[in-house]
Amino acid sequence: MMGLLCSMWTFGQVNFQDIKILDACEKAKQENKQVFVFVYSTWYKPSLIMFDKVFTDQKVAGWMNERFVSLKYDYDGGAKSDLRRLSNEYGINTVPISFIFNADGELENRVMIGHSEPDAWLKLLKNAMKVSLSDYAHKFDKGNRNVNFLSDYLKRLLNVSLYNNTTKEVSTALFQNLTEKQRTSSRYWFMFKDLTLSPVGSEYLEYVLSHFDAFCKGVGEDSVKNVISTAYKAKLCKVLVLQDKLSLKDVQMIGERLKPYNLNDNEFEVFFLLVENLMKKDWESVLSVAEKNFPIMDEVSLSWALFSLSFVYANGDDAQKTRVLQLRDKLKVSVKNAEVRSMLEDFHREVKL
Repeated sequence: MMGLLCSMWTFGQVNFQDIKILDACEKAKQENKQVFVFVYSTWYKPSLIMFDKVFTDQKVAGWMNERFVSLKYDYDGGAKSDLRRLSNEYGINTVPISFIFNADGELENRVMIGHSEPDAWLKLLKNAMKVSLSDYAHKFDKGNRNVNFLSDYLKRLLNVSLYNNTTKEVSTALFQNLTEKQRTSSRYWFMFKDLTLSPVGSEYLEYVLSHFDAFCKGVGEDSVKNVISTAYKAKLCKVLVLQDKLSLKDVQMIGERLKPYNLNDNEFEVFFLLVENLMKKDWESVLSVAEKNFPIMDEVSLSWALFSLSFVYANGDDAQKTRVLQLRDKLKVSVKNAEVRSMLEDFHREVKL
């Protein structure tokens, strides 16, 4: 009877065990399983739904318990050594996130999202298990530099947003093994258009800029211009939120450098003018740009651009502060995104340049 009850409990929900990854790997070897690691946050609803609706589903639990030694980590629950290692080696830039390791502790794959439906989660997990990143890694370490293999390996890494030393090594090997004609073709455009792999200042974006005409011919002018403007918008956004520093001269050099490409991207122009005028401490110009463009801006871009109003509110005169509040109230009526509305409620933190 006790055995039957234990069996029912095991298959009634995913059996998360309170052991270290190293010990889980040893257990996985003995039981011919893999190791599943789930990183979650108690304050984020999608994480809790996984425990409430997915990991308690009998079909999911039965399938996972048969194949995995499962572990769970609360991302905000303390600096556990295993959690730190996961973050350092593979990155944890979102929750929930799941890692699949083989019994030797090698990463097989990772799943970047959770799911509220048990069947959909099971499908997601089964698809993830069809790809073995460790198999790719072994072939790469043994010297496989075939461009088709490298291209496929890099796509797999980027598909799960894995940006670590391995990704750098694979992308470098692919770039070096391609001819100039191949590099500027649509087949390998994926590595140049990836914003994390090809940010401002990277070898890949510099290559796009120096081979602009060839890329336009190979992948299309609109695609090339979009990648350039998106990369520089991201750079300017980081300056706005004080994650990066540029001097006024640096900002103006960006404008001069990009003129020949005729990007025709209104949002890039908005971010450029915001940052340039902030560097000049020209609060009136910053506010004028905001009043003209914020009401018609894409809400994702707006979430970054809003930080410019904080500078005006903290440093401008009383009339400018009043206009900032009026713009804030106007935007609150039209904005649909809940997170952006929340930002509008609390945007006027004291920020000094």
